[in-house]
Amino acid sequence: MLPATMLRLHGHRYPWFLAVVTSVASPLACTSLLGTFEATGSSGAGQGGSGQGGAATAADASSGTSVGCEGCAADAVCSDGVCACADGFDGDGMTCTDVDECETPGFCGTDATCLNTRGGFECTCNDGFTSTGSGCAPIWEELRFLVGIEFGPFGSFVAGGKSRVFIADAAAAKSVFFTYSVPDNVLGLNLPWPAPDNSFCNCGYRSAVAAFDEMLFAFGNDGQRYEPEKWYPLPTYVEPFRRGEASAATFEKSIFILGGRDSKSSSDQASLLEFNVGTMAFLPETVHPPYLHGTVSGAGFAEFDGKLYAAGGYIDNGKALDRAAVFDPQTNAWSSLESAPFGGAQVDLVAVKSGLFYTNGVKVARFDHNTQSWAPTTFKLPSSLTRARLAAAADTVLAIGNAPGGMRIYRLTNVPE
Repeated sequence: MLPATMLRLHGHRYPWFLAVVTSVASPLACTSLLGTFEATGSSGAGQGGSGQGGAATAADASSGTSVGCEGCAADAVCSDGVCACADGFDGDGMTCTDVDECETPGFCGTDATCLNTRGGFECTCNDGFTSTGSGCAPIWEELRFLVGIEFGPFGSFVAGGKSRVFIADAAAAKSVFFTYSVPDNVLGLNLPWPAPDNSFCNCGYRSAVAAFDEMLFAFGNDGQRYEPEKWYPLPTYVEPFRRGEASAATFEKSIFILGGRDSKSSSDQASLLEFNVGTMAFLPETVHPPYLHGTVSGAGFAEFDGKLYAAGGYIDNGKALDRAAVFDPQTNAWSSLESAPFGGAQVDLVAVKSGLFYTNGVKVARFDHNTQSWAPTTFKLPSSLTRARLAAAADTVLAIGNAPGGMRIYRLTNVPE
């Protein structure tokens, strides 16, 4: 879009206040494109913007449809026998030269790149920004920088509750277990670590974790329940329910655990287990049908609008998957969904009111619950992050990961369309 203080009429630039009092056949219009925004104006106004729309062009003159237009430049318009350069061109009407708007520093603003086109221009939002139709806005907003804290090389977990997110390094690094409260931007640091130390991870045997109100449940090498300041073992987490590399999601008074590796045979599973928070016990494994697409580990798994959505993950040969499905607890049945735009061996799927967001640690895709399909546009996580994870709490999507010198927490503020 043109800067607010300047408008272009037929190849000439005029202060906005002059353009206001000048008759123009059609006003400048802003068109929002994918990651871009462009300005288009009247192509029929006369010199100085006072002509009428639909005037004959030089091409019309050559065919005899207008009188006195002989000699007009190809990039000119003709009105009442007068040649005038069209929008985006400078000259006397007999000779017209393309105006390069991009020669003006900052023409598209500080968050976009200008591309000159014949008779116009395009402003493309820079990496990390998205078009609003009139400019560019950041996709992510940084909330916190935690100096000296980072995820280790053996994985991590994040679990979003109603208002806060539980964050931990999955390699028993006791210094990294804390909470982040979204509404007040407050950290809860130096939280106690469960015993035994390898409860969350043992050479890649990652836990399925789920936040339930103010509690955190972890199902991995051991079953653990965390309430403020203290961990409690889960005595009912025994064979045949023990899993590693599984995924967890909450629904009503239960935690559902999808797939993972059986702790005894280390083979991938397709089971859907249900843990009742009220009784602190598992329902029989046969209560729910197995995952529609077969065995899976490390899938994204989240509840949205009373249904459980699953996407991505991997199978025992390490192959990353892009398949997706939805489970309806009311009918106790799975339904297949359109495959995700990309696969991932360790992925996150989180839900907020506007829909579901899925990441493989690099890119993010949005699932539209209204159309039951993936939005056509994917976008990147903050470029500064490595070993990034996605979480959601208080109807906010967060990106959390390592950055030079520590760990950064970002909030998703503008979703690319």
